[in-house]
Amino acid sequence: MAPTRLSCAVLPGFFQRNRGGIINIGSVMSQMVQPGNSVYGATKACLLHFSEVSALEVGDSAVRVQAVLPGATRTALWDLAGVGIKNLPADILMEVDEMVDGALAGFDQGEQVTVPSLPDTGDWQRLVKARADLRPNLSRNHSAPRYKIPAFAAA
Repeated sequence: MAPTRLSCAVLPGFFQRNRGGIINIGSVMSQMVQPGNSVYGATKACLLHFSEVSALEVGDSAVRVQAVLPGATRTALWDLAGVGIKNLPADILMEVDEMVDGALAGFDQGEQVTVPSLPDTGDWQRLVKARADLRPNLSRNHSAPRYKIPAFAAA
């Protein structure tokens, strides 16, 4: 809720000045459908969607909106959540300064979505394209043929 309210509060001034930027920190968990991640992942997916749509809505103005999707990052959050940071594999744990540097580099490069640990941005672009390819078939006036009950289809 806070990122939405803050964005709505600052965007009018950004538009008036035709400059400004919003960087929303989400999580890679927005993309992971797995047990134990329902609420956290859903809130991060909401933030990602909000950020992506906001980026489109600012259009050709000089205002920018970015979503950052960090993976596991060395913060106090882990201990507060009852998951000792020492229990995480070292090869998935990024230092905060490196995550922030990656996020800001992505912002400077014009990325609307930055995943600091993702080696190939083409992976993200393929995901975005796959989602766009689904769009024409996500809302139609009839259900797909595989859902037709034979007696209903004949009527």
